[in-house]
Amino acid sequence: TNEIPALQQAISEMHLAPHAGYALICQSIEKFFYEKFTYSIWQGPDKLATTNATPLTKFLLTSRSGHCEYFATATVLLLRQLGIPARYAVGYYVHEPRGSGYVVRERDAHAWCLVWNAATKAWEDFDTTPPSWVAIEGDRFSAIGELFSDRRSWLGFQYAKFRWGQAHFQQYILW
Repeated sequence: TNEIPALQQAISEMHLAPHAGYALICQSIEKFFYEKFTYSIWQGPDKLATTNATPLTKFLLTSRSGHCEYFATATVLLLRQLGIPARYAVGYYVHEPRGSGYVVRERDAHAWCLVWNAATKAWEDFDTTPPSWVAIEGDRFSAIGELFSDRRSWLGFQYAKFRWGQAHFQQYILW
């Protein structure tokens, strides 16, 4: 409820009305975030909440910079304010092929919105985080750091498999 004034101000800036229709509302929200906001991992002192504004209010009205959680939360609340059912979703952005599968890294964790399309009667992915987030996250890691991180993850996975009796090498340890 604290964010309603900020949501209404953002809706007013997009010149949207609740009766605008599903397609127009989604296009306007996507354009709003892609053109007027930037992706940033770091939230400096100027972007933090104050006694007068919540973090989401600062994101929508002043800083206009944040990470995927901000974009997903704002998108869900804007859609709901406009009468369109929406959900907050989290998971991983799977984009790095390796052999016959994919590598999914910790940095690929992501949040986005699911929006209800009444015409198709289905939930659809709706991600308003600027696409540059993938490159920005990738630039944070060096090749050597990534190698160590991958090895640590692999060892943790192997240990978990062993611990839960899923590893085939248990038989060798008994010998």
